[in-house]
Amino acid sequence: MINSQHICPLCLSESISAETIGPLKQPVFQCGKCRLAYTSRDFYPDLDSERQRYAKHNNKPEDERYRTFLNKAVLPTLPYLTSGMKALDYGCGPGPTIQFLLEESCISCINYDPIFYPDIPQTIFDVIFTTECVEHFHQPAIDFQKICNMLKTNGILTIMTHPYQKLEEFPNWYYAKDPTHVVFYHSKTFAFIERAFGLRILANPEERVYIFSKTS
Repeated sequence: MINSQHICPLCLSESISAETIGPLKQPVFQCGKCRLAYTSRDFYPDLDSERQRYAKHNNKPEDERYRTFLNKAVLPTLPYLTSGMKALDYGCGPGPTIQFLLEESCISCINYDPIFYPDIPQTIFDVIFTTECVEHFHQPAIDFQKICNMLKTNGILTIMTHPYQKLEEFPNWYYAKDPTHVVFYHSKTFAFIERAFGLRILANPEERVYIFSKTS
């Protein structure tokens, strides 16, 4: 019988190349195919726990430090955009901010978050930002397909998350101390995402920012 814990939630492979224990004593498995690192589903938080955790985040548009942080993803993306484009902030959280950063470049932005802004947009976008969000995906294969379905051909997808380098770093890694962070990405994971979802990596301007173009 297949152990469902050992099915990668991104590529659906049953291959595990390594495993370790995270700082919350959660088992962490590394997919042998796409290199996604994912925690045991027994440690996935329920919706109420997630809502309470996110509500504690002090991320607001007027917080200059938060704007500076998000601009690590927004500013490198702007050269690929033109005024009048439509953007989506996918997983915007309780204090949407990217919309205000894009307004300065005459780009309108809609907010979506399954907890705080749950109305799913019924349109196609020129650019989608998902900043500090993909590590929360319980079913990344479904979420990435949903995102790509909302992105027009040749549209831009910018992902911001902290990738891991080696599984050995997990026991003391700060990023795995957040109980709502359940999947973690390697550079090889982004290469898989590129192939699997009809994307092309345009730029990796810093460690935690990947900019893609949708090719099909």
